[in-house]
Amino acid sequence: MSLARPRLYPQYPSRVVPEIGLFPLQLVLLPTERVPLHIFEPRYKELIGECLEEGLEFGLVLEDEDGRRDVGTQAAVVEVAESDVDEPDPAANDLSFELASRVDFGHELKQEILELRSERRRLKRLVEILGRAVEAIALEKEVRERASGNGRVSPR
Repeated sequence: MSLARPRLYPQYPSRVVPEIGLFPLQLVLLPTERVPLHIFEPRYKELIGECLEEGLEFGLVLEDEDGRRDVGTQAAVVEVAESDVDEPDPAANDLSFELASRVDFGHELKQEILELRSERRRLKRLVEILGRAVEAIALEKEVRERASGNGRVSPR
């Protein structure tokens, strides 16, 4: 599989946008996120092989029972994954992606974060999501504590 030559897009008359190989998966990859990919299909093995050989990037886009999404992430192949987790850089313009990539929010919430264009809006949405997660964990802990009393509930 060879990548096509760059084309001039009418909506971007002054910019040449190169075509890249597309890898549709049931996975949302956020910018700065690293995930291991286990590739079995020959066409994707070929795509990744070309990316490694030629130093090219590929597009990773969510595709599930609802179809293929319009927004994805441009990704690069990393041959050696580090075992230590890097600390997020608070000064980075993509802190929201660094934070969101460390928590398994599921495909839909990660796709929602990916589609937001403003770093401020992404961070605000993450605060909302994480706030709800904290509430759910607190409620689960309280239920577990009450259930451990064999049905006896002490007044609060």
